[in-house]
Amino acid sequence: MFNLIVYSQQNVPQLNTDRPDKTDSPVALSSGFVQLESGFSYEFSELEKTNYKSETFFIPSSLLRVGLIKNLELRIAGLYQVNKPTVSGQKLNINGFSDINIGAKIQFLTESYPIPASAFIIGLKLPIGSPELKPNTVEPEIIFAIARSIGKNASSSINIGVNWSNNFDLLSYAFSYSFNYSLFSDLVFFVEYYGNWVHKFNPLHNVDGGIYYLILQNFQLDISAGGKVNRDENYWFVSSGFTVRLPN
Repeated sequence: MFNLIVYSQQNVPQLNTDRPDKTDSPVALSSGFVQLESGFSYEFSELEKTNYKSETFFIPSSLLRVGLIKNLELRIAGLYQVNKPTVSGQKLNINGFSDINIGAKIQFLTESYPIPASAFIIGLKLPIGSPELKPNTVEPEIIFAIARSIGKNASSSINIGVNWSNNFDLLSYAFSYSFNYSLFSDLVFFVEYYGNWVHKFNPLHNVDGGIYYLILQNFQLDISAGGKVNRDENYWFVSSGFTVRLPN
């Protein structure tokens, strides 16, 4: 999320978040700050022409960002999920921690027209969590993120990424584009397309949208919803969350 809300107070950096959209901002957290981004979401999935459907609650999904030095941040992420799949009429329960990830954001360009803000985000998904949900070994991923302002009230962001799944011995490619528009001084609306593609499988296409509202210069609330546009799967989600930055 490439934030459009700007505070005029001196020496207080703009609050930039990596939620609620899927597109991560290229702006690294300033040195000396710690930022928690957390949320709760519900997902529903049903595959056509099969007897499979699933309800999943993420309670919560969190990202901790720590500004180490200028243009470099440490990132620690994870979530707890309650998954209730139904297969051929049989209801199952798969609960536990998953997607435990440690990494860094390395910003190498600051926005200066026409050059967009740019960064690499690298991460390692760790074999920690529920046995049914965790990877067998460490899985690396890398994302190239860019963003730039469009006039005074809008911005756009792009992510292109790749990650390796040891469980399936496959590379997965991801792409996202987010457009943000400031409705009022503290309220921003976004729409987004995101998708991924795995070799030998059909690509998945998704859209979502939402709003985020800056309550304080270091505290933000958000709400979003979206779903798949693939015809072979009925998938949708709703999510809400918050971001808080310390010390201010």
